[in-house]
Amino acid sequence: MQQNQQDCQHQQDRENDFAAIVAALAEEHGVPGASVGILSGGRTTFANHGVTSLAHPRPVDEHTVFHLASISKTFTATALLRLVEQGKVELDAPVRRYVPELVLADAEAAERITVLNLLNHTAGLDWNLIDAEGEDGSLAAFVAKLDRLPLIAEPGARASYSQAGYNLAGRIVEHVTGSTFEQTVAALVLEPLGLTDTVFDVDDVMVRPFATGHVHGEDGELKAARPWKAFRAGTRGDNPGGGLASTTADLLAWARFHLGDGDGLLRTDTLHGMREETVPLRGSTMGDGFGICWFRRPVDGVRTIGHGGSGNGQYAELHLAPEHDFAVVTLANSEEGSLQPGRRPRRLRALPRPDREGPRARAVRRHPRPRGRRALRDRRHESRHRHRRRAAHPRRGDQAGAPPGPRTRTCRRTSPPPPWASCPATATSTSSPRAPSRASAASSPGTPPAASPGSTWVAASSTGPPPD
Repeated sequence: MQQNQQDCQHQQDRENDFAAIVAALAEEHGVPGASVGILSGGRTTFANHGVTSLAHPRPVDEHTVFHLASISKTFTATALLRLVEQGKVELDAPVRRYVPELVLADAEAAERITVLNLLNHTAGLDWNLIDAEGEDGSLAAFVAKLDRLPLIAEPGARASYSQAGYNLAGRIVEHVTGSTFEQTVAALVLEPLGLTDTVFDVDDVMVRPFATGHVHGEDGELKAARPWKAFRAGTRGDNPGGGLASTTADLLAWARFHLGDGDGLLRTDTLHGMREETVPLRGSTMGDGFGICWFRRPVDGVRTIGHGGSGNGQYAELHLAPEHDFAVVTLANSEEGSLQPGRRPRRLRALPRPDREGPRARAVRRHPRPRGRRALRDRRHESRHRHRRRAAHPRRGDQAGAPPGPRTRTCRRTSPPPPWASCPATATSTSSPRAPSRASAASSPGTPPAASPGSTWVAASSTGPPPD
């Protein structure tokens, strides 16, 4: 009895420490609101801090909806693999088989690019179309404009992160199912797993508690970011690569699925195969290789997979350590929401250290940086041309054909203590797994796999790509 009380007290102390760390990091980097969740050995723990919006403040919790941006790619890839198992798509098939209307700047490349090339970023496509929005915001209209997108490598030659490639993959989903991409992902993934707060449409976001992104205005003060996503409401062309919105609770349920055996939706070998390296990354701070959609990255000797997402003043991170049945989610609603070596701080750091307790501080230099959406477009333009230059003129020490590394970002100067800093952080946990889905109830016991012993930790990371 006494031992149980001591264990409960120890767990409560750790959760309080967890909440204090999240609050300290959020206040240090001027983040109005953040939600962090950890899944370890089947137990979920949440730490929430701050408010959803400075103008209309409500407390952030694990059911607050944030824009996931590029984490959406993990859902797109999983849905496509379900279609592969159903025999409707082949990974090695050319994309033209499913999207016959595809036209690219290089006609030969348009014939050669395969479905797998899209999913592991080896199609040779540049990052994305800039300012491609028009009256028709459909996926079909987006794909019709891909002849404007530069190709920066031969298909299959090397990895080059591409939002446009995943949007094209979404068009494959529409062609083979006859339904919209959003309807298909809901039917194949979201509904079977019970992810009821994971949605595409801004109309669906508005009827739930949601966070507002924040960016710095010309006066240096935080203001609400518009549009809510990185693209205007009603535009669907970027949904496969970055359109989902979700909560910390739903993302931990998504992580539980990917740490499990497939829940009757995917064969275990298919699900776990998404983690295996399909192409290496060299000289990149985002990881050392791609699986299918996942960035692969060793952290203190632990193999992790993950993905990040950067929207308009909102940032998201999802990292998993499959060997330890461990996952961490961080969501934040300001430009300062990350903290990772070599990148501008954006989200709260959350990387695993299963062999020891407590966070590890990491020093990152801070420098001022141009702000605003015009500056963002300029940086994207600069990044595109940097990729071309580095492809044509590799740096000393680069291997022939190696992909250029991502942009190195430094931190912004520390902001003064924000007005919401006094809003207390809270940590909650539960050891109860989510209710089994309809698909898993018939095919699996619904019990999460046993975990290796490990300690709960909090750190900062971003394997996120350039902003979506």
